[in-house]
Amino acid sequence: ISMVLLFLFNAGPTNLSMYVEEFGIGNSAVSGMAATIFLLGGTLMGILFGVFSRRLGRFTIPLGFVFMAAGFFLIQMRPDMISMYAGCFIAGMSISLVSPQCILQTSAFCRTSQELALSAAIIMASSNVGTFLTPQLTNIAGAISGSESTLYRFQTAIVLALVMGVVTLIFALAEKRRNTGEN
Repeated sequence: ISMVLLFLFNAGPTNLSMYVEEFGIGNSAVSGMAATIFLLGGTLMGILFGVFSRRLGRFTIPLGFVFMAAGFFLIQMRPDMISMYAGCFIAGMSISLVSPQCILQTSAFCRTSQELALSAAIIMASSNVGTFLTPQLTNIAGAISGSESTLYRFQTAIVLALVMGVVTLIFALAEKRRNTGEN
């Protein structure tokens, strides 16, 4: 989950400067501000993570993927500064919902602090692999659309984020059913 999260998440910051240039939204300062707003969304959600995690539990991960899809949707919906900044903020929140919840859920399977440390290291390493693979999203989007437009990169990320949201929701519902003894 962490690998796919970072694979999709980094489609935002990686493509922002090209998006800004493609649609004449501004200059490098505008794309730099947009990247900063991604971080701001993540920071705010990081502060609020405990509240979301306590209330939603396993459903925090699907929500994170929905935030990512919603943010990317805003970015590609109307190529203007306001939509881009709002989308960056919302998509930025996704990383602070999904990443810590992955570690939290993994910790339930760890019996010792050494196992937890190794598990966290594996999650972080897989996240970095996802970041490394992000440019492949450009190739996937280009192959699907036949275009190099950044819009298709965001649209591909939206679809994949929604798929991950549904898949993780199915697993969360199955886990909830197992824990409550429902059939």
